[in-house]
Amino acid sequence: MRKSILILFSTLIFFFLLLVVNYYIISVSGKHSIFNNFAALPAYNNVLVFGAGRNYPSDRPNYAFTGRMAATEKLSPLSSVKKIILSGKNELPHYNEVDAMKTELIRRGVSEKKMVYDEDGVNTLQSLLNYKRDFGTEPVLMVSEREQLERALFYAEHLGINAAGYEATGFGKKEFQLREVLSRAKARIEVLF
Repeated sequence: MRKSILILFSTLIFFFLLLVVNYYIISVSGKHSIFNNFAALPAYNNVLVFGAGRNYPSDRPNYAFTGRMAATEKLSPLSSVKKIILSGKNELPHYNEVDAMKTELIRRGVSEKKMVYDEDGVNTLQSLLNYKRDFGTEPVLMVSEREQLERALFYAEHLGINAAGYEATGFGKKEFQLREVLSRAKARIEVLF
């Protein structure tokens, strides 16, 4: 019995260490392609904004949404930016991330003519698969928080998409961390299999 408990405990420690190592490998591999300095940003024609709902179910504001919209508003006047692809979920009549992003960006003065809609972007990988289907390997600047951008860059590299990230702010790292550890494990499995 004692030996079984020791084996179980050792196995759990091993998998925990794998999760942590995977998390940091993905962080390190993408960190040089993420920009938060607007002045140092290379020119991109296409900007891909990952979806987020305006509010949580409790009607508390979603700061990921607010941060992504502020970052997109800042990028939109750049002469190099021709398309702003809004990619998110459209699961229920009252929950449509793309529509919420579109409404907010128009309110902020972003030209609707630049906007392209992807309502099938149910997760990061699907958003990038949809991008590749529609735009091939055209270079793209992705907008989200650093943690999601690192994972998105991992996917983009394996899909052959020339991508970089522009970091949105306003969403604390702690809120993202546990979910991101599991999401990165899933990403590794998806890429391997």
